[in-house]
Amino acid sequence: MNDNLAIGIMTSINLKERYMACESTWTKNFDNVFFFGGNQKDEKLITLESVGEDYSSAFLKQQLGLKYMFECDNNFDWFSMNGCDHILFKKNVQAELLKYDKNVDIFLGQTNGYMNVNETKMMTVAGGGSYFISNSLMKKIYPKILEFNNLWYNLSKSHLLPVPYGTADIAITYMIKLYFNIDVIHVAGMFSQHPNSYNDQNNYLDIKLEDKERLNSPLSFHYIKPNEMQIIYDRYK
Repeated sequence: MNDNLAIGIMTSINLKERYMACESTWTKNFDNVFFFGGNQKDEKLITLESVGEDYSSAFLKQQLGLKYMFECDNNFDWFSMNGCDHILFKKNVQAELLKYDKNVDIFLGQTNGYMNVNETKMMTVAGGGSYFISNSLMKKIYPKILEFNNLWYNLSKSHLLPVPYGTADIAITYMIKLYFNIDVIHVAGMFSQHPNSYNDQNNYLDIKLEDKERLNSPLSFHYIKPNEMQIIYDRYK
């Protein structure tokens, strides 16, 4: 049975080793995976014209990637966007998503503290841990994407953003808060760091108790190098 999840991956032709590691490991488990690159051609990547290949391209890869996936099938239950140094563990992801209703406006992820963007206070999502947008909310986001892209660009040009233009996770948080007054819901087990980082006592103490209980059954990890992808995937899948 199709898992009915749209899994987007922001990458670049310059990061081929990274996205190939994703392709050969965890993404094989998911039924609907979209690898988004910039303007340079690669048969394995969906080309997003005029987006570029550097760090700042992450914002438009996220925004136009979400738009692309929705246009491919507006009936996906959940929409997710990830970097090419992420791992998602399908079994744990599916079990968690079953707790929520795709027909309710829901934004799930690892919370990362409060931030003010252009006088809007919001609880931010840590994009490194991935996030999931329900079908209901995505249907509302879709018609606002191009409008928000212009707003984010103009705020950046006017030096009114507290983060660089390419900071996609802050952008999606701001978009959802600004237009729909919806905050991210913290999901235990969505980790924005490398699993080894939690061996450090200070990092371990900083995470929520509910996250500590999910270190052996994670939904996601971040900052995974290509040569580690298979090892970490096999350890937690």
